[in-house]
This record gives sequence, C-alpha cells and structure tokens, in this order.
Amino acid sequence: MLAADPEAITHAVVHGASSLSAVIAASTVVPGSDAVLIMPIQVAMVVCLAKIHGREVSSSLLRSAATASVGQILGKGLSRTLLRYIPGPGNLIRASVAGGVTEVLGWATVADFRAEKGSARSN
Repeated sequence: MLAADPEAITHAVVHGASSLSAVIAASTVVPGSDAVLIMPIQVAMVVCLAKIHGREVSSSLLRSAATASVGQILGKGLSRTLLRYIPGPGNLIRASVAGGVTEVLGWATVADFRAEKGSARSN
C-alpha cells in the first residue's frame, strides 16, 4: 500500500521509473530499442506526477513529456553508437544514462509543478 504522503509517492514514482528505465537500457541488445520502451515509462511518470500534484493531464503536458523523451533519445544516441559493441561496460553505461536522464526529467517536472503552484498562490 502506498503512503498517503504525496512527497513519498512522488519519490516512489520518480525512483521507480528511473530504475525501470535503467533495467530496460541494460537488458536490451538491439541498439536503440530501449528508447521505444523507455519513452512510455517517462510519459507515464509525468502523468502520475501531474495527478499527485493536482495538475490536469492535458495534451500539451503529454507533448512536453514526449519532447523531453525525444531529447533523451538524441542524447543517448552518441553513447549507444560508441558503446554498443562493448557488452558489459556498455550496458552499465547505457543503464546509468537512461536512469539518470529519467530521474532528472522526473525531478524537473516536480520542480515545475511546485513553481507553478507557488506562483498561483502569490497571484
């Protein structure tokens, strides 16, 4: 059972999505195939975070999440190209990049929601 504390739920969602992204990146053998699996995880993470923080899930929010995921795909492209032929260390590096980027995306989304909530209060 999840805790009723929104902060605890937020941490669970971001860390869970990041961990899952890392596992997928480490376990895929076809270069580039991890991006197809990680992008829906990141979009689902943003949707969950929006609900936790009382935000409406709009098409613009989903477009933002998808755009951020495309940024990850481009950023990881170089590391994938260079490391796909090094099985052990390459998998570890891909996992670190995917997990790290998903974690940053999650906390940036949370910070954005909190900033918008704070500016709405001051108006």
